[in-house]
Amino acid sequence: MPAAKRAGDARTQPLPAGVLSAVFPGLGTAMAHPALIASVSGHAHPARRASTLGIHRFWRDIG
Repeated sequence: MPAAKRAGDARTQPLPAGVLSAVFPGLGTAMAHPALIASVSGHAHPARRASTLGIHRFWRDIG
């Protein structure tokens, strides 16, 4: 009997399904946030860049 049949399909097992459902959105977020921060810092005036990034990170962390 193949190991996949013994262990069950990852889509029907709660733990692997939960891990996958956490990993994939995390990877997407990890790819999107550097681009968003670069955009914010690119549009901000150099004198206000730190404050603008702080505001952006505040709203990002709130969700």
